[in-house]
Amino acid sequence: MASPSFDSSPSVPLSSPAVNRNFTPVQSITIQNIGSMLNPAYELWYEKDQNLIIWLNSTLSDDLIPFTFAYELWKNLEKRFAGVSRSHIHQLRSRLQSAQKGSSSISEYLQHIKAISNALAAAGTPVDESDLIAIILNGLSDEAMQEEFNALQLISTWSLTPSCPQQNLVGCKWVFQIK
Repeated sequence: MASPSFDSSPSVPLSSPAVNRNFTPVQSITIQNIGSMLNPAYELWYEKDQNLIIWLNSTLSDDLIPFTFAYELWKNLEKRFAGVSRSHIHQLRSRLQSAQKGSSSISEYLQHIKAISNALAAAGTPVDESDLIAIILNGLSDEAMQEEFNALQLISTWSLTPSCPQQNLVGCKWVFQIK
């Protein structure tokens, strides 16, 4: 009698009768002339599922631990955290409005602003570019502007020359570009 061969790879076709609607392999299979036996695909899936449950439970609070399968746990987590609350959006906007460069470098300050802006965009409330520029400038102190100016002078970004009476002088403006 030939022994049946089983493919223990996790890729079981979704149209297969060995997979239920939650993408879980059926627990046992029946083979003609042999009888019912534990499905090897289920064994592999169950081991991986239990490892995932252990990993997730080690990072979660006790009220989420009772779930038996990772699919149930994941659906519960999705339901809890998928919806962005108004208070979270308000908190992000407040952090954005109160952001200050302080003692951090300009790069760190801009990364901080960008992270908050990206979080707001992910929550479905993107920040307008002109508002973002105003927020960035508000968070910079005069000392920070002078520090940047001195750094540009130090690396000889430009050179200052005396003006001639025939020249029309043009004012100077700081221009920020979001990349």
